[in-house]
Amino acid sequence: MRLTIPAFSEAGARMASWRTPSMRSRTRRPLSSGSTCTSAARPAYDAAQKALKYASKTTPKEKALIKALATRYSATGSGNRAPLDSAGAKAIGAVWQRFPADDDVAALYAEALMDLRPWNYWMRDGRPYPGTQDIARALDAVVARNSEHPGALHLSIHLW
Repeated sequence: MRLTIPAFSEAGARMASWRTPSMRSRTRRPLSSGSTCTSAARPAYDAAQKALKYASKTTPKEKALIKALATRYSATGSGNRAPLDSAGAKAIGAVWQRFPADDDVAALYAEALMDLRPWNYWMRDGRPYPGTQDIARALDAVVARNSEHPGALHLSIHLW
């Protein structure tokens, strides 16, 4: 199933209307080939720019998320993704600090951190790599409040 982006001229355009398939987690479908960004990131960049244009019509939380997610994408579509992914994770983390009780924001933060080290969270001896405990803390906070949160449960399966 492929999501589409409704026209932003509609009154009350919301967050869900701009997240494109290429903006989802890179864990399953990387936006890069090695460490270089591909054209797969361009639709995400375009959608994020459009969302920024209409962010004033959203809630403060949605506005913060739009700005944070927009940091993950570049207009050039080439170059090393690592700085963009790192900036995106840091920006989403700042949104979670502003909205610590929001389970969806916490799950987005955990996902952004997971994208920094896809499928590689634990050393062979069972110790966590740097950042793994931050992922676990965010997911644990969600599950403690909402034991049926689908995003947190899904990400927890991949983490553990």
